[in-house]
Order: sequence, then C-alpha cells, then structure tokens
Amino acid sequence: MTTGAFNVAGTTRTGRPARPAHARRPRPRATPAVWRRVLPVTVAAGDGLAAGLAAVLAVRLRYGRAVPAIDAAEHRVGTGVVALVFAGTWLAVLALVGTYRHDVVASGPDELRRVLRAGLVLLGVVAVGHLLVFDDVSGRLVLLAVVLAVLATLAVRFAAERVAHHARARHRWVQRAVLYGSADETGALARRLATEPSLGVEVVGACVADEAPHPNGNGNGHRPPRGELDDVLGVMAATGADVLAVTAGTSPARLRSLAWALEGTGTDVLVAPAVADVAEHSLAAWPLAGVPLLRVEGCRLTRGRLLAKTVLDRVGAAVLLVLLAPVFAVTALAVRASGPGPVLYRQRRVGRDGATFTFLKFRTMTPGAEAHAAGLAERNITDGLLFKVPDDPRVTPVGRRLRRLSLDELPQLWNVLRGDMSLVGPRPLPVSPDAFVGDARRRLRVKPGITGLWQVSGRSELDWAETVRLDALYVDRWSLGLDLEILVRTPLAVVRGRGAY
Repeated sequence: MTTGAFNVAGTTRTGRPARPAHARRPRPRATPAVWRRVLPVTVAAGDGLAAGLAAVLAVRLRYGRAVPAIDAAEHRVGTGVVALVFAGTWLAVLALVGTYRHDVVASGPDELRRVLRAGLVLLGVVAVGHLLVFDDVSGRLVLLAVVLAVLATLAVRFAAERVAHHARARHRWVQRAVLYGSADETGALARRLATEPSLGVEVVGACVADEAPHPNGNGNGHRPPRGELDDVLGVMAATGADVLAVTAGTSPARLRSLAWALEGTGTDVLVAPAVADVAEHSLAAWPLAGVPLLRVEGCRLTRGRLLAKTVLDRVGAAVLLVLLAPVFAVTALAVRASGPGPVLYRQRRVGRDGATFTFLKFRTMTPGAEAHAAGLAERNITDGLLFKVPDDPRVTPVGRRLRRLSLDELPQLWNVLRGDMSLVGPRPLPVSPDAFVGDARRRLRVKPGITGLWQVSGRSELDWAETVRLDALYVDRWSLGLDLEILVRTPLAVVRGRGAY
C-alpha cells in the first residue's frame, strides 16, 4: 500500500520538510475509470433488451400467435412499438430510482432492492398508461409484462454482478481509495477492504492524523493533528485515487474541510462510521439538533418474520424430501454397501437458544470414528470450535464422495421439517452450549441451518473468527431475500467443492 502518512506537523514520516502552505499542490482531479462509464451503459442496454423481450413474451403468452394490434389514443400500434415504449419507460424508471449509479451497479442487495422498487413504480406507471392510452389492454397483460420485466432485469443484474465480482477478485474494475484517520482506524479499514475484494475498493494510500501525547505539544499534552489538507491532496494526486475514505474518529471540522477541498474534483468522499458489521437496515438516520446520528435497531427476527421463515423452511423441506426421494434411496444403498454401521449418523448438536437436538446425516465414517478424534487433533486445520481434517482416515471412500457433493447433509431436511433446523442458518456444532462465548453466542439467536452465509463463502477454509463474523452478520441482516440468495448460491458452492472435507 502506498503510504502518504504524516506524523508531525511540518515534517513527513521520512523526516523531509513539509511543503509550505503557500506552495500548495494542485488539487487532484479524479479521472473516472472506463468501467465506471461502460458498465452502467452495458447494463442499461441489457435492461432495455430484457424489458422489450418481456413485453413481447407477455403479449404472446396472453394472445398466442394471433397477436392483435393495440389501440393507443385512437391509433392502432403494433407489438414492436408497444415493446419499445415499455422498454423506454422501464429504463427511465430504473434511472429514476438510481440503479445506474456507478456505486449501485453490480453492488448486490441494494441494487436488487432498487430494481424491485422500480418494478412497483413501473406497475403504477403502466397502470395509468393502460387507463389513459392503451384502454383495450387487459390488466393481466400489464401485470404479466411488469413481472417478466422485473425477473429479466434481475437476471441481467445478477449476471453483471457475477462478472464484476470475477473482475474485482482479479483487481480489475476497482475504485482507488486513500484512507484518512488515525493509524488504528485506517489500518483496520484497510485490512477489512483487503479481505473483501468483491467490494471493488483498492487501498492505494493513507494519511494518518493521530493526536498522540507529545512532549513538544501545544501545552495541553497533545501535538497538533497531522495529515493537513495539502498532504491529503498530494497523496490523492500522486496515487490517482478517486475515493477518499474518512474514518469515524475524524472531527467534523476536519471532515468538512476535506469535503470542501475535494469538491468539484470528481472524488467521492466516504465516511466509515464505527458500525462496520451492523446491517444497513439496522441503521436509521436521526438528526438531532443539527447533529446526524445513527440509531442502531435490534435484530429483525420478530414473530411475524419468524413465522414467515418457518413456513418457507417447512414447505421447502417437504417439497425437497419428495423431489429428492430417489437420491435418498440411492445414497442410502451406497452407504449400506460401504461397510458395517448404520446408514444414518445421529449426534446431539446445539440449536436455537442453546437447546440441543438429534442431528441427522448419512454416515460417512467408519464405526467408532469419534473415539479416534483426539488422535487427529494435530491435523486439525481450523481453530475455535471447528474441527476439520483433510484426508481424514476415518472417512470411507463412499463418504468422501458424499461429502464432496454435500449429499451426506440431505437427512437434515427431516430436521427442518421437524422444526429443529432451518434451510438457512449457522451450522450446528457438536459442542456444549456453554462453549459459545462472546460474539459466538449471537449465532444461537436463530435456528441452525443446512446451508448458511459462511458455507457459500468458503466453508472449511474460513477460520473461527471469520465464521463467527459471518454468522452474526447473517443474524443481523436476516431477511427472506437473503435466505433465497443463499439458497441460490448453495448449488454453485457445492459444485465448486471449495473447503469440503
């Protein structure tokens, strides 16, 4: 990371004299990367094409091959014209709700929420147009066209997000950021951004502005703050950064000065509040006497939401048990043929609020495998409460294949149907409820799941601290949409087999 940090007023960390105030560097002017212009335009083209095809498909589904002309203000217009008008209206609505901003395109949940909001707006706009202009168009056709347009657009956005994620993982399509704040805060923010390349932010520099005790201070035991405006502008210009990220400890006066100094340069000024792992829907702006405060709200798992999650779990488990019955039969026969021992493995595991339940899975180890666990402790590649051993000698050849495809987890659908588990949630562990201490107890607020956020983020390759962070993040950010997103991502994680032992 390129460092432009300043420790003492008037000198740099290397001891060279700082530039005098009258010889200020020219203000940096960020040049937006090509992808920031091309990506939104490309996505917009995909949205327009998707909306046009949705309109044509809706008409075909409604009228079949004999598609009639449509009356519009006493004129007869063809399906192609209607599709163009519909697509243009959809693009305008998407632009209105901000889906083509460079910080929204391929951003994930926020982008999807905006698309869904645009769908509701479009439904209203088309309904009004239906009443005023296209008076002979059926309401069912209008609704079908809007639903198809939203689904097609979500598919376009999902594809764009996958492409962007792939590019960012290879350090392309990223925004270059300079961090400003205390050494501890900028260091923590830099580490966090480095561990999440999908955010698309590359740290290229930092200006440190500590106020630490110093014997040559200004009489109150503190030396003046470092990282003067001229220093920040110099680092921004030298690194070509287009983002300045200011940490939480920065004073309002200094933040205001930085924002004013960079105004009109094309640079985004971002503030990183001290709530990095709190879900955005748990934060609410609360202006109090001119001071912008953030109110942190509690967990979203209210009774109504829990009921909705329970319905999704049990209906989904019942449907999957029926559809996967042939897979269950073949897997059970394979386990039976693999050697002595039961087909199903039963174990007590910790569930919601620390309650224990009987956990089910297809047996993948030789009988008595638990007795040999202590002898494999030195080969455990994880920490905390996790226990994973690559090439575990206790695992049977059939069990290894089942684990590779996660087929051994299928009997847990019965646990879901019984109400012990959920389709999505933290993985249940075979430990005492008292073993969950500190932040780890947060994962007990919900039922354990067959799949979860950390399963689709690396499985066994994650350490215990990262697993706890992801599980707590899931609890705080829970929604039915998040559950559906994880369920959609799970098959891809299984196919990749990353971290499956």
